[in-house]
Amino acid sequence: VVLCRYLARPSWANLSWLLICGLGLLLSITRMTIVACVVQVALLLWLYPRRSWLLLAALLAALLALLAFAGSRQFREFVVDTVTLSDTSSSARPLQWASGLRDLVEHPLGRGLGFSGQSGARFGEEGVGTEAGYFKVTGDLGLPGLLLFLSWFAGIIFSAWLLIRRRVGVWRQLGLVCFAVAVGFLINNLTAPPDQSPFTIYVFAWLAGMTVRAATLPIGAGERLPDPAPPMARSVQSGS
Repeated sequence: VVLCRYLARPSWANLSWLLICGLGLLLSITRMTIVACVVQVALLLWLYPRRSWLLLAALLAALLALLAFAGSRQFREFVVDTVTLSDTSSSARPLQWASGLRDLVEHPLGRGLGFSGQSGARFGEEGVGTEAGYFKVTGDLGLPGLLLFLSWFAGIIFSAWLLIRRRVGVWRQLGLVCFAVAVGFLINNLTAPPDQSPFTIYVFAWLAGMTVRAATLPIGAGERLPDPAPPMARSVQSGS
């Protein structure tokens, strides 16, 4: 959202917010989320389009990573531990994935709601899916649930793509945001499920519904859906 705002209205203030959010993301040391956000930034710059900026951002990121790797022993150890799955967080993933695959083979239709994730862990189950979001789905609902889950996201991504191609202004911005967030969710769901975040539970679901609705509105050749006017502007117009 912050990046889309800066791309739409480049200014020092919007750039400051973008840098603050980027710094906060890096300091959180959430590896898969950082990877997902890198992919999202690349998608937004490609779709906006700001493809020259994409090349510049890639070169800058590579330079900063190289300097950090060469100048910080802690950063080098962090990268090595991540790649070799040596630290506590990384080493938990293969165990979760193996457990999820084994459970999927034994129960292809799932074990029922409440078996996986934090809900299952609270009731003494294995808590499958707390470190692998797709197995959280299959643990409860099996392969049919996983198909529905992926189909839901496919519908959002397709609707967002239609908005990006057919609309302008605020509606196109909405399509860009939903497209990037949906792709980021699917990447991040390889590890800890993003649906544990209030933003994903409430805000993203609301934006996704708006995206699907706007994308399915009929539109003629060359017609464009107008940007929604602010409430104040609408009241002034109706009064005049």
